[in-house]
Amino acid sequence: VISLKISRFLEKNGYRGVIIPAYLPVEMNYETLGLKGDLNLKYAGVEAGLGSRGISDLLITPDYGPRVRLFGVVTDAELEPTPKDDKNYCNNCNICIKACPSGAISESGCDPKLCSPYAMKNGLPQILRFIYDLEKETSNEKIFKKLRSLEMWNFWQALSQGSFYECFMCIQSCPVGKIKFSKAEKS
Repeated sequence: VISLKISRFLEKNGYRGVIIPAYLPVEMNYETLGLKGDLNLKYAGVEAGLGSRGISDLLITPDYGPRVRLFGVVTDAELEPTPKDDKNYCNNCNICIKACPSGAISESGCDPKLCSPYAMKNGLPQILRFIYDLEKETSNEKIFKKLRSLEMWNFWQALSQGSFYECFMCIQSCPVGKIKFSKAEKS
């Protein structure tokens, strides 16, 4: 919504504004496995002076830590750039490493291939695994039961509305900005 308002504001003032989605769609190919969008908004956030990259590979801002929603708008308007902030807001406490249920986060960063099955429990790999397992079933009763399962309902919802993140342990566990975020939540 905010990106649309910014884009429309730019257009009303004679500039072009193209929204860069934070999440979908992503190009599906074997190299990226659908894990990378057109523009890495975390890198853009660092370059724009919003914060720094954490061990969790998330953008860590001084006020809210990793508890931010990113979007982008590309424009031909001449804007004064924000100076890049060279401060590292990740305090390397390793709390996110301990909190990660998939073991995707280590001191060298985050492995998206380990993170994805936990973060997107109803994503494409899980749907394909479900179909593969369903195809192996020989009993009509078991097939019918699987097709009426909660797992299938979640897949249907993900297919109709998009598969969204379900694990936020790295975000929840990060102490950076937690106090300011909880105050903002209460107001």
